[in-house]
Amino acid sequence: MSYTSSEKTNSYEIVVPLLKSMYGEIQTLSKKKPDGVLNKNKISTINRLLNDVLDILKDEPEAKYIGLVDEDVVPQYSDVVILLSQYLTAVAAFHKRYYKYCFLDEEKVWYTEELESALDQYYKDLEEEYEGEDGE
Repeated sequence: MSYTSSEKTNSYEIVVPLLKSMYGEIQTLSKKKPDGVLNKNKISTINRLLNDVLDILKDEPEAKYIGLVDEDVVPQYSDVVILLSQYLTAVAAFHKRYYKYCFLDEEKVWYTEELESALDQYYKDLEEEYEGEDGE
């Protein structure tokens, strides 16, 4: 079982809705102006958000396939749509990997290091309980 940090899951909850919104906006612009290009301000705004997403994904296998928007090459909207779709796929994999059903909470939860500690304690207590029954 793999776990992530609470810090990453908290950031995920903030950043992913923004990423989805940005993807929708850039996709709309791409449809309106297929050959349109981004200005430096838009690139800076996009990269600021993508840096936060990269912080979440830095230890994940998908991280090596995604990067920032190159400010030196003026990208078209369609280029950024492709890049953002890769980010959305990467965060979906992160969610699938760490957001699962937990029998202790009887619901889906983030599998964080704190949950790992709680599960370890649960099993330790269970083991002690069974050892106590054997001694009777």
